[in-house]
Amino acid sequence: MGVYTFAVYYYYYYYCYYYYYYYYYYYYYYYYYYYYYYYYYYFYFYYYYYYYYYYYYYYYYYYYYYYYYYYYYYYYYYYYYYYYYYYHYYYYYYYFYFYYFYFHYHFHYNYFF
Repeated sequence: MGVYTFAVYYYYYYYCYYYYYYYYYYYYYYYYYYYYYYYYYYFYFYYYYYYYYYYYYYYYYYYYYYYYYYYYYYYYYYYYYYYYYYYHYYYYYYYFYFYYFYFHYHFHYNYFF
């Protein structure tokens, strides 16, 4: 083997050796970052998906119990005033007849009891 032939073999050996490892590491980091960003965005959208899921879930039940609360709130006050006026109705009804018979007997029989 002459010096020229040796130099050619030496050159192509290290040339191929260099580009072999160059493309090896190139594709290695290419797939590394590919899967890295793949799982990054996967968990990113996974996280925000469940974030907004629980957000609207909370929002839904918040307003559910909100209207539920005010429903029973007005329900309660409706019946409160209902029984309030109902009670006073019979209260005044009772006193009306009480004084009616009182004065009736008072003036009719002319005595107090």
